Amino acid sequence: MKKLLLYAILNLVFNTIFAQNLVPNGSFENLKVQPHELNTKFRPSAILEGWREVAMGEIGLIHPSSSHFSPQRSQHGSQTAQDGESYGWFKALGVQFGEYGDIKRYYFQTKLTETLQKGRKYTLSFYISLADNSSLAIENISAFMFEKPIVKVGDSPKSLYRSSQSSNGIHLDLLEMAALTKIKNKQGILKDAENWTLVEEEFIAKGNETFLVIGNFEMQARVNYETLAKKKEHWNWKDAYYFIDNVSLTAAVENNLITEKAPDSQVNTDLKELTEGKTVVMENVLFESTKHDLLPASFPTLDSLVNIMVENPSIKIVIEGHTDNVGDSLSNLKLSILRAESVRNYLVQHKIAVNRIAILGFGATFPLLPNSTSRGRRRNRRVSIKVK
Repeated sequence: MKKLLLYAILNLVFNTIFAQNLVPNGSFENLKVQPHELNTKFRPSAILEGWREVAMGEIGLIHPSSSHFSPQRSQHGSQTAQDGESYGWFKALGVQFGEYGDIKRYYFQTKLTETLQKGRKYTLSFYISLADNSSLAIENISAFMFEKPIVKVGDSPKSLYRSSQSSNGIHLDLLEMAALTKIKNKQGILKDAENWTLVEEEFIAKGNETFLVIGNFEMQARVNYETLAKKKEHWNWKDAYYFIDNVSLTAAVENNLITEKAPDSQVNTDLKELTEGKTVVMENVLFESTKHDLLPASFPTLDSLVNIMVENPSIKIVIEGHTDNVGDSLSNLKLSILRAESVRNYLVQHKIAVNRIAILGFGATFPLLPNSTSRGRRRNRRVSIKVK
């Protein structure tokens, strides 16, 4: 039993740490060109492995070897890379002074290393920082995923208003509805130029998501922006430039390592039914979310279990700990073991021999009810007893 638990924990640790990033070159470190060529080539498609621009223009790479776009020489300001030594930059918004005219914006696009699987859980994250010399800051930085790529349409991208598709890909003038999955910043206006801000969200894939595009997709009238003191004049425009780094898309670890039999679908909560081969859910043994300390309301039920074991000195039991799905898989597995251990400690303190009690943790593997409601999560935070 101990080997099984150790194997499960080690595999969960391995899978958690080494979960594959489906975004190629997510930290903008792998170049197509030699560093000195960065002085004459600027477009992401020309210099970066895995990335391309949707439209030519104000988008590129900040790299120490570039004489024009290094952290020290960039006209937009500087930032320390969140990961590695280089990072991307792009214009997310440009509004002409004295006009409410067309909003200019540019996008990073990449093809994922594999198409997302329908119904599987993924986590997308990236870091964003406002460029120092921006005169605008906006809220509407998003990551959209498509089945087909957005076609590059020149140097003057327009807002994504009308839906249009072709066999070659999705044109730039498409509705937001064309995206299969949309991850939007929910932290308000992004105006921190000193630090990196993490944008992260867990989602369930629709299926067929193959291309990831990051930028400002919002229609003109709905862009939420704030005007800042303009540090540097840039013709007759107000601009919002952003740095981006460490883009990651990973699939949730699927825990199929523990093969112990789950509790019976017909939930038994009567300790009087505690006989060999049966599992009894100790319904009134309660824990708060993310904790393993027994609540006082648990004591009467545990006292009943003590009495049963005193009256039946030959009984040996397995205590099975379970959690809801709040938190990651490894933490939940550890927590379920700690909860089972808390029950065992209570029994031992009441003179039940420790060699009569085994413990086992299942994490969130075997929920009794869906974790989508508070009632379901509360029900799934439980301990079950099985007679050996």
